[in-house]
Amino acid sequence: MINVSNAFKTKLNNDEREFIYNIDIVLDNGTKLPTINNDKLWENTLKIEDAVSGSGRFDVGAAIIGKLTFTLNNIYDDFSQYDFDNAKVTLFIGLELDDRTVERFQKGVYYVDDPQYNGATITLECLDNMSKFDRPYSESTLVYPATLSQVLRDACTKCGVTLQTYTFDNSDYTVVSRPSDNALTFREVIQWVAQISVKYCRCDVYGRLVLGWYDQIVFEKQANLSGGIFDSDTPYSTGDGANGGTFKPWNVGDGYDGGQFTDQKGFHHIYSISSMSVSTDDVVITGVKVEEQAKDNDSEQITHLSGMDGYIVSITGNKFVEYGKGQTVSNYIGSRLIGFRFRKASFSHISNPTIEAGDASYFTDRKQNTYSILISSTTYTAGSYQSSESSAETPGKNSATRYSDS
Repeated sequence: MINVSNAFKTKLNNDEREFIYNIDIVLDNGTKLPTINNDKLWENTLKIEDAVSGSGRFDVGAAIIGKLTFTLNNIYDDFSQYDFDNAKVTLFIGLELDDRTVERFQKGVYYVDDPQYNGATITLECLDNMSKFDRPYSESTLVYPATLSQVLRDACTKCGVTLQTYTFDNSDYTVVSRPSDNALTFREVIQWVAQISVKYCRCDVYGRLVLGWYDQIVFEKQANLSGGIFDSDTPYSTGDGANGGTFKPWNVGDGYDGGQFTDQKGFHHIYSISSMSVSTDDVVITGVKVEEQAKDNDSEQITHLSGMDGYIVSITGNKFVEYGKGQTVSNYIGSRLIGFRFRKASFSHISNPTIEAGDASYFTDRKQNTYSILISSTTYTAGSYQSSESSAETPGKNSATRYSDS
């Protein structure tokens, strides 16, 4: 998540959201344009799409390209002379605080992929640095056997993307044989790395490659006692119990740690919504299936299970899970995912540009029910509601077949 000051958060909580947009553009020939501000943007056209999982499913190892779209006001031909193809775009978002200063933060680095001109406006569709990994893996000269760490560093070097995550879980896992280069891209390869490491891939606001994962520890720190409801039983049967002790002696009874104010920096709390769809029950991962590569062309691929049937995450098509390694990989992924709990939900809410895909959040509905959700994707649109999703299949669809493809 993007960290901002308490003063910035206060403005958001007070629904003061007159955001200031600044866009720096450097053309492919090195020409730097004057900073684009709100006056040069066509009103409410700026849109940011960010995801670490596909819609409607729970992915492990996703490497999804982030996208920025905005439209320039070109009524007076201010931008007609420029060739925007492959231009570098850096986006900043700010708010004017109560002391009249402006606090702003960098929101992303993108490259123009599809400039569209219609005379009065120029619309720029831009992709983040994840798109740079869509190059043939045949360009790699890495010698195998190689560790996941070596594979990832080589991919970043060859594709010109700075690696932010130098150390990560299972980084010493060794791949013995180089996979076939036929129709293979660097982005597929870093997905394989992320799957075996139980991570997702994303480019941060500075354009660096990050291997990350949802921080459920945030929810564990914020766990609290439930007061239950006013049911018809006497005494009330719902809610948690805690022993308050006695007046004498004073040192008996239960204690409960409510956490610290600084713990709130690790999550969002979304409650102002326009629409929502929330599952009635939490998703709880019960098992992991991993398909290993066949021993030879005449053999069938073998699938290994860790955990038990129920909500299963399946890894298939990952050529780094070589013959004989399937159970080891399944056990490792299972040790990280089994018991993983969250609520499937999708909703439109008051905009908050500090929310990023991969963030943890609490979501409170109109009836004051609060759920723990994982922001697997979010779409920010200037002047409109923001759409976010905590994605997964329903248990019924999952029990039929579930694959987390590379």
